Amino acid sequence: MIEVWLDRTALTVRGHAGFSRYAAASMLAFALAEAVQAAGMKTPPVIESGCGRFRLEAFADGQEQARLDGMFETVRAGYRLLSARYPDYVRVLGERDPENKLERPER
Repeated sequence: MIEVWLDRTALTVRGHAGFSRYAAASMLAFALAEAVQAAGMKTPPVIESGCGRFRLEAFADGQEQARLDGMFETVRAGYRLLSARYPDYVRVLGERDPENKLERPER
């Protein structure tokens, strides 16, 4: 099971789907990392990646926030589609999900 935790400027992905070697969940995470890095934010994002885990935290000033919101919203939509199509493999938690209080990743 892949668990995805999203808030406004942070993404954490943990686990393995056990479904496909080339998981779409990983590609969404790496695409977001590439987009944030290419955007040239004043403060570089924090990106951590390893076997079965990925974390990205981005920082934006007022002018950059709208671009960052758009990037995160696109990736959020992608994860929700994956979760809807493959509920046994992908679970998405957002900042408003009650489960976050119990399972929120360490920062």
